[in-house]
Amino acid sequence: MAEVVADETARKAAAEHVLTMGLDATLNQFPGRVGTPHMSWIHGAPEFKAAIERLSGGRIYVEVHDGGALGGQAELLKKVQGVVQAGSCSMQNAAQLVPILNILDVPYAIGNEQNFWRLLFSKEFNDTFRKGTEDRRLVVAFAHPWVRRVMLSRSVSTEVRRPEDLAGMKIRVTAAKLEQLAFQILPTSATPIAWAETFSALKDGVMEGLHLAPGSGYDTGMATVIGQIIDTDWMYNTDSIWLSSRWLDKLDEDLRESVMEAAFEAQTYVYNTYETIQRDTFGIMPDRLRMQVSLLPEPR
Repeated sequence: MAEVVADETARKAAAEHVLTMGLDATLNQFPGRVGTPHMSWIHGAPEFKAAIERLSGGRIYVEVHDGGALGGQAELLKKVQGVVQAGSCSMQNAAQLVPILNILDVPYAIGNEQNFWRLLFSKEFNDTFRKGTEDRRLVVAFAHPWVRRVMLSRSVSTEVRRPEDLAGMKIRVTAAKLEQLAFQILPTSATPIAWAETFSALKDGVMEGLHLAPGSGYDTGMATVIGQIIDTDWMYNTDSIWLSSRWLDKLDEDLRESVMEAAFEAQTYVYNTYETIQRDTFGIMPDRLRMQVSLLPEPR
């Protein structure tokens, strides 16, 4: 550990630029070892850091503050618009600041996961969504679309098989407008409460369920209050790492290119390990996903 700290200190001192990256979750204790318990919604962050430092030739050092040290998702994203160079926030929560992201919730979720991966690697995503976020001084670096499920509290005695079985239940949703509308149509009582209050709300019976990827529930110890997990094949937790466009614009062109190339490497890493994490860490995808390497564009 002392050697690692000394090495990090030396690389920071030698760098021309320091990129401060805030993460609202705790990094894996075993970096690079897919399948160990870690917080899935910042998956790929260590690889992003390593790629930036390598591709920039050490001219950029990435200083990571994990465990929510710089704030939760919404607070952190606002800081990325100002004083922090990078941070984690789901696209659903980011939709509060970048309304165009609301459209991600439904259209690309119809069908299997390949649809969403095609979107993330497409020119259209770069030209529309990435450009749209730049207007808010934000650039999405890379994302990981974990499929959401409806996860019900142990206090729910009804075995849910059909949408109408959810009638009247209070379901925790994010701030995404289409997600809230979808649960009103079901019909349920869509409740966008703070993440920090969700566990106690389920435990105390204030809410009957939440709409979440099981991996996020796994990471935060939700299993003790969850009684049913309903596979809807509907929407995603599109967890993401964001960059400050204002900071990027101040970099020399070659360094700016290095950062975005590192983002592509991190996106590719998340894609290549997605099925392994789902199957071996969360146990929810036995041979269900048929990923095709042909989805990836040729590297430059």
